[in-house]
Amino acid sequence: MSTKTPVKSAFAPMKAKITGLPAASPPVTRPTTEATKQKSPRKDQTPSDEIIVLVDLCLEIVNRPEKLAPFWGYLGDPRTADFGKRCVACLNAAHRPASAALERKDWRALKWFVSLAICERVSLETHALVESVRFRLGQLALARPSVDRWESILWAAYSLKDRELLAGLESVPLEVGTRQKFAPLSVRVSASKLAQWRGRMQAKRNRKTQEQLIDAPPTLLHDDAQ
Repeated sequence: MSTKTPVKSAFAPMKAKITGLPAASPPVTRPTTEATKQKSPRKDQTPSDEIIVLVDLCLEIVNRPEKLAPFWGYLGDPRTADFGKRCVACLNAAHRPASAALERKDWRALKWFVSLAICERVSLETHALVESVRFRLGQLALARPSVDRWESILWAAYSLKDRELLAGLESVPLEVGTRQKFAPLSVRVSASKLAQWRGRMQAKRNRKTQEQLIDAPPTLLHDDAQ
């Protein structure tokens, strides 16, 4: 019998190494409480300071030949706290076409004149409440949420005359010298902006009072010794 001579090699003999598989880790369960389900409020969100203000829309009939306009609007004294809470459309019976519409009781024309008077007047102010009135009238007239400033006079007034807001005009007496409320208007306005306006008005009054005191002549004091 022949014996095999082992073959010499520079490499060590290789042996298979068997290792056990790692144990599977249990699934991670997350708490599903109501607190985690609710979305936490964003830090950059601040609560709104808007308040609801009720504005009176009124109609006044005058006979003023010296006023060369058939209609106009007015809001009251801007120095008072109630500025903007009453919007008045004034129809002048002394000039056409307001005089002709009043005589015929042409409600379509009268509603258009009232819409023009109010929309034109509120578009001229930067007061927070009046700005809100302008924006709300534009929304009601054009039936959409956004209104550009250039649309808030002629465009808005032409559509506003046909809205339900002006339906109450037909129950108002058309007599010279009368002023009647024909509709309420609910608007949203920033309370902080209203407070800022009132603060500016108070500062103006204080400055005016101070100027009057400075310009007043000095008081002559009576000298009893003389």
